[in-house]
Parts: sequence; structure tokens; C-alpha cells
Amino acid sequence: MNNPHQQLGALSHLHQLQQSLLESLSDDEAQYYYHPCLQSLSWYFGRAVYVETLLLRSVVQDESDMTDRVSHIFGDERLANVQLVDQIPPREHLLNWAMEIYEENLTRLANPSMLPGHPLLKDGWLTAMLVQLHSRIYEEMLEVMTERTLQQQPSFACSQPLTPADAVLETATIRQGHYRIGATKGVVFDNELPRQITELHSYRISQSMVSNANWLSFIHSGGYQRDEWWSGEGVSWREQHQPSAPHHWRMDANDQWYIVGQNGCSDISPTDPVYGISLYEAEAFCNWIAGHEGFEGAAIQHEYQWELAARQGLIEQTGRVREWCWNAYEPYAGYERPDIPLLATTFSNDHVAVRGATLHTQPALRRASYRDSADPGDRHHLIGIRLVFPALPEVWHK
Repeated sequence: MNNPHQQLGALSHLHQLQQSLLESLSDDEAQYYYHPCLQSLSWYFGRAVYVETLLLRSVVQDESDMTDRVSHIFGDERLANVQLVDQIPPREHLLNWAMEIYEENLTRLANPSMLPGHPLLKDGWLTAMLVQLHSRIYEEMLEVMTERTLQQQPSFACSQPLTPADAVLETATIRQGHYRIGATKGVVFDNELPRQITELHSYRISQSMVSNANWLSFIHSGGYQRDEWWSGEGVSWREQHQPSAPHHWRMDANDQWYIVGQNGCSDISPTDPVYGISLYEAEAFCNWIAGHEGFEGAAIQHEYQWELAARQGLIEQTGRVREWCWNAYEPYAGYERPDIPLLATTFSNDHVAVRGATLHTQPALRRASYRDSADPGDRHHLIGIRLVFPALPEVWHK
């Protein structure tokens, strides 16, 4: 367990990060829905206050009046009805409300004598968990900020145009065997438990992720037009959404691609991992590149394949963008649902597993066992793709 003072410092820092984002917007901007799969920035901010206060005040101290008053607005982690926007307090009110509550919460967490003897407080578990919950919400707030920038349609002229490049195949091989998957110790989410043994067949995994320059090659090859590389569901999705490039890419007046992030526009780094693609686009890329010599059998990784390679330090760029996995987002065998609903993961067969971290991910979430999920059609996240391949035959098998 990390030092309790360090955890309190991390929690206070996340409070400040969230507050700074909200303060940077006008009230109208803070209440605005910039993407149909995202809430408003004000909602995420209020949700963070609600989550922390629910666990500390309602669960630990049995003081539920404060959270009861706002549970109809911030109590459901799923997307709330847009009609609730009129019930979310104005930005200034939210900020004042949060500062008052956060200050009191930090005081109580820093002084155990002010709190009852509750299992969630043992060894600083609650503070460490709050840091992780706030880290998740902070990343969602950053997604909102990026969508805001995208909708502003900023103009930009590329100084270093992106050019296509063939993928370089450098893989690490993992032999068939029984391996441990899942969290081992510390404060983790329920979806990382229980740790277990799983059997994996031999496979090769690409050391680096698919890059922006690789993706441009896919585009230039007609990747968004040719049906033979797309699944049936992928074709339906493509016809509905009409994509022509990753979600965060835009084209300047000279028909050169640039990228839009939270802080504005920039040239696209050719070697950085591509992101802002759906799982359907990732599948089409795999089918396309599998037709190239040396890339036969290319596929999207299973989350177990990723975790094992990450634990052994066999892959690079694990903290640049998150990574699509092909398997459904399901609980592990022997999963036990937490008694506190807020701490229980909502699993869905309609979602697939996502692994890794982004440049914005806080240290508390940077571990090999961390699991997330996304709808296959989502492309507003910072999610990219890493390829796996069948293992090559051993020399004595030839």
C-alpha cells in the first residue's frame, strides 16, 4: 500500500485538476454535450464529488442526506437523460459546492480519529480507491475537452505532412503454457479479480502498435472503401458513420492530415500509435495487412495476450494510447460482486475489453491488470491497435 500521505496528496491533486478544467469553461460550455457518448463536463465534475462523498459520508459514516439530494442527477454512472441538464447546478455553484465538500473530506481522511472503524478504511484502502475513481473521471473530462476542440473546427496548416509507411514487423514470442492473469495485491477494481491461471497457446505479439503512418497506408489502399476487408457488422457501421480517417484527424487546405487534441492542432507524428478508431476499423486494418507478405494471420489481441506480454516487458508504447482487444468484456471465473453497488463493475457482452493506458492516465491506473471496455463502434476514445500473429514453427518442426 502506498504511503497514506502520498495518497491524500494524489487525491487533492486530482481535485485540483478537475476543478481547473471546469474553471476553464464558461457556464454554457460546461453544460454542453459535445459528443452523444459523453456527458457534459459539469456532470462529470459533479459525479466525482458525488462518488467521493457517497463512499466516505454515506457508506463509512452513514450520513446519506448530502448524496440523497443529488443522487437523481449524479447517481447513475451510465449516461443520464439530457433533460437533467437543467437540474445540474451552474458552474460557479458546482465549484463552491465541491471545494467545501472536498476540504472537509480531506480533513476527515487525514484524521482517522474523526472516522468510525469501517472495513473500507483499513490500511488506507478508501483513499487509494478514491484516487483511482477520480483518475477515471478525469480522463473522461479530458475526452470532453478534446471533443470541444474538435467542434470548434480550428484551422491549421501542416508543416510536416504525414506520409504513408509500411509496418515493420518486430514481434516477441510467448510459448504455450499456463500463466497467471489478474491482480495480485494492492487496491484494485473488482473486474481485476480473482487472480487465476489461464492456458495460452503460443503466439507472437507486435512490440509496437500500429502507427499513424501505417494507418495512412491503409487509407491510401482504399481501406475505407473496399468491403472485402470489413466484417458484415463493420460494413453496416461504416455505411452509417461514413468515416474516412481516425476520429481526431482533420485535413488542411492542402489536403494534408493533421490531428486535433485537447490543446489544439498539431502535425501528426508518423511513429506515434494511431488512435480514434473503432474496433470495426481495427478489424479491417488487420484483414488488409494480413494480405501483405510476412503479416499473414494478423489479428487483434486478446486481453490475456496483452497482459502477459506487458507483465514480461515484451511490448512497447503501453502508456501512449489504450488498445483494443477482441474478446467480450466479461467477469473472470470466480468473480464476486462487491456489496457496495458503486464499486461493482457493469459488465456487458456488447462491449469488448480494452487494455493499456494513455498519456493522460494517472499513475494509480498504470498496471498490467487494469481493465477497461468500450463499445466496438466507439471512436472518440484514445484507443489504438496492436497485432498478434500465430507462432512460427520451431526449427525441429520444419
